[in-house]
Amino acid sequence: MSGIIDSPSTTSREHTIPMHVPSMIVGLFDPAHAYMVRNSRQPKQRRAARTRWPWHRSGGDGGYTGYALLMADGRLSQPTAEELAFLRARMQHQSENWEHEWDARLEAAEERYGDALEGVASELAARGVAAIGTPVGVVQARIIWFRRNAAVLEIDGPRAKSQARLSHAQARDASLLARYLMSFVAQLPPEA
Repeated sequence: MSGIIDSPSTTSREHTIPMHVPSMIVGLFDPAHAYMVRNSRQPKQRRAARTRWPWHRSGGDGGYTGYALLMADGRLSQPTAEELAFLRARMQHQSENWEHEWDARLEAAEERYGDALEGVASELAARGVAAIGTPVGVVQARIIWFRRNAAVLEIDGPRAKSQARLSHAQARDASLLARYLMSFVAQLPPEA
């Protein structure tokens, strides 16, 4: 976590010093944040050596050029106006399709799990722990309470995990918890 320390005489951005504040120190004042950082770390996996393909030649800045075509002298080729227009239209189309697909997944999850998730959310708000079965596995949710009006909603499912920071009032709101659960269930992979 990076923090900003303000000068006592002013709050202007010109007089701020960005600095890294270790999570252990932040945890003294904000244990919910420290919990989320500590439990969101993925186990370190050993990566295989990266294959250097011809199009992965290092550029002048030492970074990879990716899949861009190189000219005979090693410079990157610049896309034409037609190519740029095509890429922009393609990105717009993909963005619209993604939004449509997400809405469809949310509607499907609402139709399939709507009533059950409302009951699970009520149980979660009351007891702090709940679970629901899906065709791809069990989704478990729990609320971890912290002082200073902080709580963490943790949802675990098959090959997926989610954490959200909530206030105590939000953690007791079953309709809000149902929306978090619905979004999580909509992200699950389709049935096998």
